[in-house]
Amino acid sequence: MLAVFQLFSSALPDSTLDGPPFVLFHPDFDIQNVLVDKDGIITGIIDWAGVYFHPRQGAAAAYALWLTIDWDPLYYGWSKDRPPEVNAAYDSPADLANYHKAYLNAINRASARKLTHITRNSHIWMTLYIAFCNGIATSGIVDHLSKFVFGSGLLGYEVDDGIKGEAWHALGQRSEAIAEVVGVLYIYIVCV
Repeated sequence: MLAVFQLFSSALPDSTLDGPPFVLFHPDFDIQNVLVDKDGIITGIIDWAGVYFHPRQGAAAAYALWLTIDWDPLYYGWSKDRPPEVNAAYDSPADLANYHKAYLNAINRASARKLTHITRNSHIWMTLYIAFCNGIATSGIVDHLSKFVFGSGLLGYEVDDGIKGEAWHALGQRSEAIAEVVGVLYIYIVCV
């Protein structure tokens, strides 16, 4: 599991954003910590306890964590197989996809498209960061990323069948990177 996690950590984040300048990351950008006046203008941000520095793809221009909850199976409980009363506690994948688009559009407008490349895949960097910091979440996240990249879970052997039709490939990732990931994954499966 850790070998595959390391594989994803080295292959999925945008390496051009994995260095200076580092920026502040507010760990709790929830609604109660953002002060807004009667005209909807942000006047302040409070509760800076636990603030730290991150690479750009995991900080100020990243999606808010509540928008990417579906990338952490430990905390996301929506499922098409669950009754509506259980799913009511979570935003559906379609709703979250719409929120992602709205958020990315807002970043586009606010930054004149200068931060779009940082925000677009920031959820992947943050997902890897969560998996690294929370050992309980690691296996679920690695399985989720395996489905995203390969079209099947970590233990599935349909990996190469799913690559061409899955989201990571569809987003225009380099075929060389996919080949590197598949090669290392096959070595991992054979050695284990």
